[in-house]
This record gives sequence, structure tokens and C-alpha cells, in this order.
Amino acid sequence: MNWQAIETAPKGQEVIGYSSRTKHIYLIGWHSDAEEFLDMSTFREVPLLTHWMPLPEPPSESTDYKTANLGPGCI
Repeated sequence: MNWQAIETAPKGQEVIGYSSRTKHIYLIGWHSDAEEFLDMSTFREVPLLTHWMPLPEPPSESTDYKTANLGPGCI
């Protein structure tokens, strides 16, 4: 997966977005009423959103969470 210009981001799915102002990544999705991509956790505009990439595939259903290295206190 490579970063792509935000102008090429799909408007029908959630993707990972990058802000060159905050240097953070966000889960973003197109909001047709606002006519822009929004941070899906806050539904707010992301400042200087410049790049995007697709979400990775989710883990397989066979993942054994009891043996996964989640750190102390996670299970």
C-alpha cells in the first residue's frame, strides 16, 4: 500500500487519510452534505488532508487472541 494524492481517494468507502499539518493519520470518509472528507471518529474536517491509502485487510477469524502479544492487562 502506498500513499496517494487525496484527490484520487474513493468517495464510497472509509480509508486512511494523512494530514500534512498535524502529521497524523485519520480514518476518513466522504460526507456528501459537507462535500469533503471527514474524520470518522469526530465527523470534523481534517486540516490539510493531503494523502490517503486503503485500509488493510482485517485479521483472519482464526486469530488466537489468547496467544497474541497484546501486552499486560489487555485480556
